[in-house]
Amino acid sequence: TTGASGLANMIFGSNTANLITKAELPVLAIPPSWKPTKLTSIEFSLLPEQIAPLKKQVKKWADWFGAAATVVHFTDIATAGTSVESPFPQKTVLTIPEDSLYQDLVEYTNGLKGTALCMFVHERLTVFERIFDKSITGQVAGHIQIPMLALPLKA
Repeated sequence: TTGASGLANMIFGSNTANLITKAELPVLAIPPSWKPTKLTSIEFSLLPEQIAPLKKQVKKWADWFGAAATVVHFTDIATAGTSVESPFPQKTVLTIPEDSLYQDLVEYTNGLKGTALCMFVHERLTVFERIFDKSITGQVAGHIQIPMLALPLKA
């Protein structure tokens, strides 16, 4: 994935972003600058309420890659400190509410070695969602410097 930029990205998005938002199967996006290395960790970006219903999928994918699973929460200061029971190690990353979540994800993953990011992609059901609600996962795919696994999540 090389990412689209400027006006083209605003109108059409990148090929990878479009594939991720429409795919019914998992998509592994590999940035061109990534140097192949053994993956030892997969960071799963989940909301606290997603941990319990998705824990089997998290374990399945971590086991498939032979990597350790870590759940990472991106939250603003107002919700920081709330923890959810999880069978996986957790990290909390504080964000500034005005910042874009996709930028926070990209910055967080910069410099991680032997790690992939995994995000679950929810189905966009309405025309409004498909036009105006850009996929955070698709945006991350165009800017991330480590592999990213996008898993479709049916509504």
